[in-house]
Amino acid sequence: MRRVTMAHRLKRIQEIGGVDFNDYDQMLYLQLSFRLFNLTE
Repeated sequence: MRRVTMAHRLKRIQEIGGVDFNDYDQMLYLQLSFRLFNLTE
């Protein structure tokens, strides 16, 4: 994946999901959520 594409996708995630990638608490919550989700598959 190109760097420009990745930057665009991350920007869209921030816009749609209201995610702040500079908020460490929010990033920890997201990481734990994804890990739990993967355990249920």
